[in-house]
Amino acid sequence: MKILIADDNADDRKLMRYNLEKHGCQAIIEASDGGEGLELAKSDRPDLIISDAMMPGMDGFQFLRSVKSDEKLRSIPFIFYSAVYTGEKEEELALSLGARAFLVKPLEPDKIWDAVSAVLDGREIDREKHFEAGHPEEKEKFISKYGEVVTLKLQEKIQELEETLRQREKAEEALRESEARFRCLLESVTDYIYTVNVTDGLPVASSHGAGCRAVTGYAAEEFAEDPMLWYRMVHEEDRAAVLEQARRVLSGVAMPLEHRIIHNDGSIRWVRNTPVPRSDPQGGIVAYDGLISDITERKELENRLNHAQKMEALGTLVGGIAHDFNNILMVIIGYGKLLQNGMKEDEPAARYIAETLVAADRAVNLTRSLLAFGRKQEIAARAVNLNEIVRGVEKMLMRLMREDIELKVSLSEEDLVIMGDRPQIEQVLINLAINAQDAMPSGGAITVSSASIRIDRPNGDARGYVEPGTYALLEFTDNGAGMNEQTLRRIFEPFFTTKETGKGTGLGLSVCHGIIMQHNGYVDCRSTPGKGTTFRILLPLITAGTEKEHSAPSLPAPRGSELILLAEDDHQLRSLLRELLAKHGYKVIESADGQDAVAKFREHGEKIGLVIIDGIMPKMNGRETYLEIRRINPAIKAIFASGYTEVFLKEDEIGDGRIEFLPKPVIPGKLLQCVRKLLDEVPPCPASQT
Repeated sequence: MKILIADDNADDRKLMRYNLEKHGCQAIIEASDGGEGLELAKSDRPDLIISDAMMPGMDGFQFLRSVKSDEKLRSIPFIFYSAVYTGEKEEELALSLGARAFLVKPLEPDKIWDAVSAVLDGREIDREKHFEAGHPEEKEKFISKYGEVVTLKLQEKIQELEETLRQREKAEEALRESEARFRCLLESVTDYIYTVNVTDGLPVASSHGAGCRAVTGYAAEEFAEDPMLWYRMVHEEDRAAVLEQARRVLSGVAMPLEHRIIHNDGSIRWVRNTPVPRSDPQGGIVAYDGLISDITERKELENRLNHAQKMEALGTLVGGIAHDFNNILMVIIGYGKLLQNGMKEDEPAARYIAETLVAADRAVNLTRSLLAFGRKQEIAARAVNLNEIVRGVEKMLMRLMREDIELKVSLSEEDLVIMGDRPQIEQVLINLAINAQDAMPSGGAITVSSASIRIDRPNGDARGYVEPGTYALLEFTDNGAGMNEQTLRRIFEPFFTTKETGKGTGLGLSVCHGIIMQHNGYVDCRSTPGKGTTFRILLPLITAGTEKEHSAPSLPAPRGSELILLAEDDHQLRSLLRELLAKHGYKVIESADGQDAVAKFREHGEKIGLVIIDGIMPKMNGRETYLEIRRINPAIKAIFASGYTEVFLKEDEIGDGRIEFLPKPVIPGKLLQCVRKLLDEVPPCPASQT
């Protein structure tokens, strides 16, 4: 049911709406005069119209005439509801115009509904039940009922006011929270403005913005109470530069300065101080304003970038020299093996040759460590037990240590299986031991311990970041001199050393850091001056069992009679390889560079069964040489040898031939076995690969 109420009195409309809603009528529309009521009647087509008689603009009678004269609206029941009643004349007029009832205000709510329901049901209205003005009993009943309505309306208004108060309290609380967040934000910004007043060319007072607490740890009030606080807070090594900056500002020259301060919590921070002088009309400095910016994070990033650049430069240097150094080692090892194979074990020189080969082997491991440090060689990782590596190197460490240093080893009872390169991990332990020994000139103790550790959430600081996971923890502790915070920040830098000139290369700990990073691990150092140093190494644990390292049986070197093209630019190494191959029956064609090798392959290509190519040669490198030779004979077999691992060929460049990659220095026996293996294998025909 849709009911239209037209009344210029808003309170009367509310009371009428309430009475109707109380009896279940929800679709109620309101108009403030007859004109508005007529428009709503045309647009919304109500089921009943209740209208006041006296209204501005179009009154109730005009409204009634308009409704009844409209063919589409005339069937809508119309009830008058008026406070003006001078007799039956108005009621007769309304009824004659088509109204179904004429009710007089004020009327008891229930009787209003009786009249409305009677009109809607098409029943006659009992006139005697209607309110008659001035009847005491009816008026008392109305007042009672009307009081109930007013009470309910007052309760609704009170509830609205209470809700408004609650909303206001929420708004005030939100405002307080916003102000607190703003204060917190203001106190956490890493930039703030300060002002220094100047009198007679001298600073006399200063004020600091609210952000000073976040940058310095001190409140603005503390700077105001203690004018010398700022100067005392400057790092001792930077105070002269700060005083010089202040002198220049007072002379009218403003230059920004980056320097260190000591934060209230004791930490060292970097700031950028940018002053701007203020002058009077005569040109004298009366004050200067400045901006203080915390640049600690930027400085940390710069330090890391510098470290990365040093690492990259050192890696390039290592990669450049490794090739030649491994050539030298290969000559030493090769001729040593040739001498050793021609001697009996009881000959006096046999022991000297054996020691020479041991030293050469250590040099090989050192070169591999440097290459791993420079990221120029992949580690030869396999599943190994970290505890077994420590036990294996323990005797060597005891031989390296002075007699006044005690070595204690305390290892986990469980196996700590990692993917690791045994020689590389051994190199880390040796480097740490040597470093610890140098930190204990008067003797002391070194403790090596291991355990498993689980990290459940990412954690880290300026020293590094550790991903969640299960790790083998290796701790290497000494009770030596220890290090301060400034030294700790630089210990893994290449070439950084605290030792006397000539007593340290600055590469030992850098090599350790590079090796651990190659193993996807983490290394951290904690130290206190006078209380020793602890290195903590984390290496990812795996669930697989360890791989047994089997030493190859000593077999006679295989012989052959094929023609081999040898491309090697190092004269000594080329002579060694030629002699080695010739001694075992092979015929050798030598080339000193790539272009010469290609020319000789064109000349003897049909007879050549294998080419041995150095990775780096003048005029044409190993890859270019092989590709050119392969154009001549796509099925040619080749051995690449290089001082460090690099991708010479892509998968689609290998062709139908057989390729082997051998890292230098190559043991003579291994080279001969590889030569024989390639020559004996029959490469698949092209048709079988389609």
